[in-house]
Amino acid sequence: MRSRAAFLLSGALVAGLGACGEQEVKQVAPTPPDPLADVPEDAVPELDDGHWGFEQRAIPLDTEDFAVLQAEDGAAGVSIEVLRGGFKSLVLNLPYLDYLRGGAGTNDCVDAEDASDAFPLASARAFIDRLESQEGLTFDAIIVNVDLMNPQRADLASPRVPAIYHICGQDPFFGDPEHRASILQAFTELAALPNLAYVTVGTELNKYTFYQTPEPDRRLVPEDYVNLATLYREIYTAVKAVSPDVKVGPGFSWDFMMSVSVPSIATEYGISDPRSIAAFYRTWQRTIYPFLVSAGTPNQFPNGLSADFVGLTMLPDTEADPFQGDPAPTGDEAIADVEAYYRFVPRMGALELGGAGPLPVAFTQIDWPVKSGSFRNQKAPFLETFKRSVSHADVAFAAWRRMSDVLTDLDGQTPPCDRLIEGYGQTKEFCNSGLTNDTGSNRDALQIFLTDP
Repeated sequence: MRSRAAFLLSGALVAGLGACGEQEVKQVAPTPPDPLADVPEDAVPELDDGHWGFEQRAIPLDTEDFAVLQAEDGAAGVSIEVLRGGFKSLVLNLPYLDYLRGGAGTNDCVDAEDASDAFPLASARAFIDRLESQEGLTFDAIIVNVDLMNPQRADLASPRVPAIYHICGQDPFFGDPEHRASILQAFTELAALPNLAYVTVGTELNKYTFYQTPEPDRRLVPEDYVNLATLYREIYTAVKAVSPDVKVGPGFSWDFMMSVSVPSIATEYGISDPRSIAAFYRTWQRTIYPFLVSAGTPNQFPNGLSADFVGLTMLPDTEADPFQGDPAPTGDEAIADVEAYYRFVPRMGALELGGAGPLPVAFTQIDWPVKSGSFRNQKAPFLETFKRSVSHADVAFAAWRRMSDVLTDLDGQTPPCDRLIEGYGQTKEFCNSGLTNDTGSNRDALQIFLTDP
């Protein structure tokens, strides 16, 4: 689509044309696209406590959580029965390539001969087998969120190789045929995992749009977001070919969309209110919709559908609007700001294809990110605020970011948090994001998460 400036420029050129001696016909400049032309109505949502049922609740577990798993309820640790009775689904947050299993460091690559050991299927099987053999814990459903970029996404702004997981010798961009083929292979293999119910492709795919800007220290590859969308569609088709009942969806960052993408596109279209339905809808069209359909027009359903849900990370900038450091704002205006921030969550999947839809959303990772452990008590009030603010959404599943905190201090040894930061590129906020602390004592957030509707 041409910009408003392009339309005005072309109109001025046409208006100035006219042959000598001929009657000049007055030319009218083309009308730029109306940013409000097809914007849907903005219905006021009805909100409630927003509690999730057993079918929706999912618990993320990884190897660091084994330290706090207990056979029975006790003073410390989380019992197997609490997990078995409270959560239907197990969530595995895995990279497309586990660099440590593949014998590489965070900033390196995985050798091709080691790729099968580093793919999500191998990591998932190893963890599930250990969970059952060591703790006797199984789940009715498995959810795998596969990240295509490592946690240090800021490295994408580097003129060097972007922070995209890749096999050595491959160009780590989504237009590279070999890179695409290996990603497709990884997801095709993962589709055969027993009890697999959901696969989220990427966790914050929309962040990749931000690094396609012509700054001096950034690579300008605007077409690669298109490559990413088409790769996602191929993954959807491949997984469905192996396991038709597995639900597949793309993963995005809600907070990045609302704080970066929507204001940017609102400015581009001349929309004065970045919190309006017009600003949100135009951003959704540009950055989200291409992942949800694979072909043409709505009447081509079901061939046009390429998603069963839309995955969203919910990791707000705690000091920015609308929270400004308060996880549970009070006062009518402050509450209204938070509700407006989450108002359009259901619209992430609001497409109609031949009468099907809208798609549900999935909260793949929820957290109130804090660097210091002294602020961990803010997670429970944020969760209550969040659940109410998104209670109008159709939720496929909801998962917190981690089950337990990760040790940040260990006398005489390297703390596990440091190993995660150095080996996997995680952040300090990640280590402080548990529903329990690093000794297994439950936070109020766990009980809030487990509250039935």
